[in-house]
Amino acid sequence: MTKIFCIAAPAADAGKTTVSVNLAAAFAALDQNTLLVECDARNRCIEAAVIDPPADAPGLDRVIADAGDAVNFMVPTCIEHFRVLAAGPGPGWAAIEPDRSVFSEISGQDLDVMVINAPEKSGALMEAAVCGADVLILPVRLDLEAAGNISGLLETYKNFLEQVAAFRQKVSAGPSSVRILINGCDDAAEAEAVLGPEVFEAIARLCLPVCIAEDERLHEAMVFGKPVVCHDIISPGAVAFLELAGLWTDIEEIRMEEKKDQIT
Repeated sequence: MTKIFCIAAPAADAGKTTVSVNLAAAFAALDQNTLLVECDARNRCIEAAVIDPPADAPGLDRVIADAGDAVNFMVPTCIEHFRVLAAGPGPGWAAIEPDRSVFSEISGQDLDVMVINAPEKSGALMEAAVCGADVLILPVRLDLEAAGNISGLLETYKNFLEQVAAFRQKVSAGPSSVRILINGCDDAAEAEAVLGPEVFEAIARLCLPVCIAEDERLHEAMVFGKPVVCHDIISPGAVAFLELAGLWTDIEEIRMEEKKDQIT
């Protein structure tokens, strides 16, 4: 049965696309048949995961419009077991019929894992992405700018979680787990220093045990159209995403040197 993850961020520059691409690639590097589904019409995921991305690649728009099977639009990447379904240039992705479980339909394609890069704006597609997921991951970028407006940041995420609750009540479905992924900090101690002990304690139960640290190699990989596990598998970013993916797999130990030989 396919495990579906939705990566959504109500705040700009939280790292949603970076997390989507690299978490999906990490699952694939751990031998999970993985599909990354792009919901942003700009197709940023396909640009960051495919070295030579096809121009105006059709994808989710065609699936929603019932113009073809999803498997016909899946684009391979530089990692075995890892494909991307682009959002597509057409308008179909914006017109989802009420109560249609479009992502459950796609999950029947011999997949272990599906990672959905949620759209930036609320609407029918956001509702479908959130309610179609087993796990909703909310990246939160903590840096000096965020530290200067913690109350505003928390209010933004609180409002989004209320929206998610409304989605779930409306369709009687939705993620069984909602987790926060700290982005831009080495560990929980650094996150607590940025947020303050009281705020950190309030959200700690939702935080994943892995943080995504600042990493130049991670940013380089995105520029070159590669997930970081293809660019530098022993970099801090690659290690963090492999550990993150490992939370939901049966693999007890990540053999990085073996994986490095396989995907380089």
